[in-house]
Amino acid sequence: MLEINDLVVRYKHGGLLNRLTPGAVRQVEVLAGVSLHVPPGKTLGLIGESGSGKTTLGRAVIGLAPIGRGSVQVNGRQPNDASDLSWRAIRRETGLIFQDPMAALDPRMTVEHLITEPFVVNGREIKRRAEASRLLDLVSLPSLFLDRYPHQLSGGQARRVAVARALALRPKLIIADEPTAGLDLSVQGELLNLLTSLQRELGMSYLIITHNLAITRHVTDRIAIMYLGRIVETGPTDRVFRAPAHPYTQALLSAKSQHQSPGSGVLRGDVPTLAHRPAGCEFHTRCPLASELCRQTAPTLLSITGEHQVSCHTPLINPRPFGQTGRIELKETHP
Repeated sequence: MLEINDLVVRYKHGGLLNRLTPGAVRQVEVLAGVSLHVPPGKTLGLIGESGSGKTTLGRAVIGLAPIGRGSVQVNGRQPNDASDLSWRAIRRETGLIFQDPMAALDPRMTVEHLITEPFVVNGREIKRRAEASRLLDLVSLPSLFLDRYPHQLSGGQARRVAVARALALRPKLIIADEPTAGLDLSVQGELLNLLTSLQRELGMSYLIITHNLAITRHVTDRIAIMYLGRIVETGPTDRVFRAPAHPYTQALLSAKSQHQSPGSGVLRGDVPTLAHRPAGCEFHTRCPLASELCRQTAPTLLSITGEHQVSCHTPLINPRPFGQTGRIELKETHP
């Protein structure tokens, strides 16, 4: 349903002073060669710290971020160029749930007009009231919400309206950026149950962007771990949670564990800036297992077992206290 190959996204860096300074960095790579796939009817969770490039990846899938290299294909469709016309077919197949639903909803429009706007943009003739009522019913909201404005909605209600709008054109793929952020636990559960039931009913695929590991474990089939715009580990959710192979993944899981040992899961140092990426493995500045090889040579994505892959010179064997590891023999993957 979604195929991303060697995706690179760059943004201009700095202002006039940067452009006039000899040797200054002119562009920053936010995504540095990302490859992912989401099978039909399945859910992929994209996990990483803030600033790792998760949201940029979601925006790049529908052409809202400048693609410097690589390709994006949704349901067999691939844009020919960067024009809006070339991306239109993909956007019809894809629904995007933005991270902040209140900021994504026009405060001057009623719920009826908000969730039927995709039909207007694509020139489709519909009975707006009836269609809006149907979409609200899909997300378990009564039709009395049709005449309300965004400021009259709670956080959970605004999120459901955002989901209804994303479903308007019956997309094959839903990209949900932090779908439960800022919601109470009970509301989070309701929303996740809603997304799961909609997937069963409509057969959609999900790309869920989040840093909430509890959510990821319960609603995804596969996960991908991102660090500084690169995928460092990917595989079936149960497998990665049971036996993380990358030290960064192990640190994330240890930090969330209720039974972690003292000092486990603690990453020393700060995340490097995208403008000054470290040489070799970009995680070596924070990794307790880093060697001279890690400081000089960037690892490639290697296969452990089946679809479990890791980009690391010193991968872990089993989930152990952070900083302890064994070695395993890997096979390099081929396209």
